[in-house]
Amino acid sequence: MADDKFIPSRTRAARLAFLVLGWLCLVTASTVFGIILYGALGLGLSRGERALLGGAPFGSLGGIVILLSAILAVAGFITARAISRGRRWGRVAGIILGVVLLPLVPLGTGLGLIALPGLFGEEAVAWFGRR
Repeated sequence: MADDKFIPSRTRAARLAFLVLGWLCLVTASTVFGIILYGALGLGLSRGERALLGGAPFGSLGGIVILLSAILAVAGFITARAISRGRRWGRVAGIILGVVLLPLVPLGTGLGLIALPGLFGEEAVAWFGRR
């Protein structure tokens, strides 16, 4: 694994943005799963509250949110690792993921705007082309 101090600073910021993305998505997936589980078990809830939290519409929507969050978390962690190792495919994956994040206002936009500049420029080309 490459030593973090040798990564160009803007590329290091991109790596950090993808790590933050991974952790935020992991927390999101866990929280939504907890809400669905809490609603399904109905711990201390009235019948109406139980129907709202564990109902089919929220449960299926929650399942989609969990799945998408898990996919983004894994993509963020894998991309961050590839960037730290200087893998060329990590740069491509980072650019794609950064562009995908841009419309996800406000956090995705911020993370995308932090990540994308670190994947372009002479320092990034040198970092990813060193092998």
